Amino acid sequence: DAATFVASLPPGATQDNAAQSVLSPWAYSDPAGAAAWAVSFPEGSVKNNGLRNAVSNWANNDSHSAGEWLKTLPAGSGRETAVSSYIDSILYQQPETAVVRAQTLADEKHRQSQLEGIARRWLDQDEPAALQWMQQAPLSDSFKKQMLERRR
Repeated sequence: DAATFVASLPPGATQDNAAQSVLSPWAYSDPAGAAAWAVSFPEGSVKNNGLRNAVSNWANNDSHSAGEWLKTLPAGSGRETAVSSYIDSILYQQPETAVVRAQTLADEKHRQSQLEGIARRWLDQDEPAALQWMQQAPLSDSFKKQMLERRR
């Protein structure tokens, strides 16, 4: 089948393009299957792009299952990409869950960037809940001050 053929290609642009051709429609029809296939690739663009696409669709359809699956991923750029895609997909509907997932990101700068993005969006949609979270959130004092001043 197409997935087996793509996996047999040598790493590089041809494999990247072929993988995207397979993954794009697959991520819509069976995001869990597409994610499982994408994770089988070594760290790199095929894995990251596949996970981004599959997890985004999966989170939009079944955020709980997608979130549980994220817990099984080993550390690496693929995991970071998948978690970020998940956060982007659920942020507006489930900011509390987005926070929990963001705190699992290994890269400190990326984690802080995601948490700051969550804070901004959450403040816009549910200011009381966001402000309560921000009191104990692992955000810099300068960021918290900036957000509070922006709200006045």
